[in-house]
Amino acid sequence: MVVYIVGAGPGDPKLITIKANELIRKADVILYDKLISIDLLSHSKKDCIKVYVGKKSEGSSQLQDEINEELYKYGKMYDVVVRLKGGDPYIFGRGAEEAMYLYERNIPFEIIPGISSTVSCPMYAGIPLSYRESNSSFAFLTGHEAENKSFSINWERLPDTLVIVMGVKNRDLIAKNLINAGFDPKTPVAIIKNGTTLLQETTICDLGSLGTTPAEPPSVIFVGKNVLLRDKLDFFQKKLSLIKNKDIFVSRESGNELEIMKKNGANVYAYSLIEIVNIDFKVPNLSDYDVIVLTSATGVDRLESISLPKDKEYYTIGPKTEEKLIEKGIYPRIPEKYNSKELTKFMISEFKDRKKILTLRSQEALGYLEEKLSEFHEVTRVNTYKLKLKDEVPEKTEFDVAFITSSSNAKAFKKMGINAEIVVSIGPETSNELRKNGINPLIEADNHTLSGMLESLLDYLFRGGNFGKDKRS
Repeated sequence: MVVYIVGAGPGDPKLITIKANELIRKADVILYDKLISIDLLSHSKKDCIKVYVGKKSEGSSQLQDEINEELYKYGKMYDVVVRLKGGDPYIFGRGAEEAMYLYERNIPFEIIPGISSTVSCPMYAGIPLSYRESNSSFAFLTGHEAENKSFSINWERLPDTLVIVMGVKNRDLIAKNLINAGFDPKTPVAIIKNGTTLLQETTICDLGSLGTTPAEPPSVIFVGKNVLLRDKLDFFQKKLSLIKNKDIFVSRESGNELEIMKKNGANVYAYSLIEIVNIDFKVPNLSDYDVIVLTSATGVDRLESISLPKDKEYYTIGPKTEEKLIEKGIYPRIPEKYNSKELTKFMISEFKDRKKILTLRSQEALGYLEEKLSEFHEVTRVNTYKLKLKDEVPEKTEFDVAFITSSSNAKAFKKMGINAEIVVSIGPETSNELRKNGINPLIEADNHTLSGMLESLLDYLFRGGNFGKDKRS
């Protein structure tokens, strides 16, 4: 029996270590906080117990005591317990307190380092921690110390390059303490929000104006001359700038990704080519089934008035549907690649005994999933909604880029006469439908989400891909 206190990295789920991922896959229990990517939980095994222990209020010692007790309780009962923490467990993450609690109660533990936001967020903002011509040392500071404890930092003995975490709330006091200790009020400062993710935003100010500069958590504050290197070293923003002034069609009308593209200068036209039509349906007695399959977020919404039993096995495709189910206290199983064929293979590989399976889907969804599962199991399908082509054609039909986010939108794309120099497909099923309609997608996302589509486009452009005809495809 071992409790593994594991660093999950700074935000991008790809920035997790191989060892951390292996432990997530082996874990009997995972206790996770709000700063980790939910995508990581989908790598866990079928019978893994997942417990959310995110703090309701910053610095709540009572809640930390409860987390410690949970670790102790599960550590006595299970072989592999993973405490999954954002960043690195020992860099202002209270991982050492949790380890000490386990040590004092003779529970074996191991610490798995993670990429800390103190290092990665400045890096992704084009700011090196050290640069030979400007600094030879740096310090990591917490901007939020323990309850009932004033800052114990010796401000006069700090180096001139600082990385401050959890400092947004106290940034005015921090700036005043640094200036009183001799820092020049003109010292450059960067506030990096949502670092390493597509939502990353960097605000530049100086130490004198830090207290009045708008900022929101989660943010890392960098103080020092190396902020001035950002114009040359900010590779992340350079990638995002490649879509500036481009006309981008997205066959989806919501999502953070739309705002990301707009903030980076793209002209975004978000317009689903299909609309959802509610249909009458009757869900059979859910207690009669072992497994319930929901393959879309819309399918979950259509069951809003129905109580979903938590003692069933749930399977789904994609993080949006997963998030909606998690909000209901249900942790579904999800394949690593988000399409029906991968889901089918995944489910077949997990079932040792014959199962009674209920699928709740759109009327237009292909029957591959049910057909293959029926070879081994008893399957019932209920259609909860249908899709139809919108009556109105978008006013604009010529684009630089088109993001096609589903097979149904792929069918409509051709029928509505929309064209784009670069067509980006969300995944293989959508790509196949595009090809059936005479459209060859130049890019197919590795990660079958809208974020994955944007990342794939940016990678393609950053590697030298051009708008217009590209012979390398």
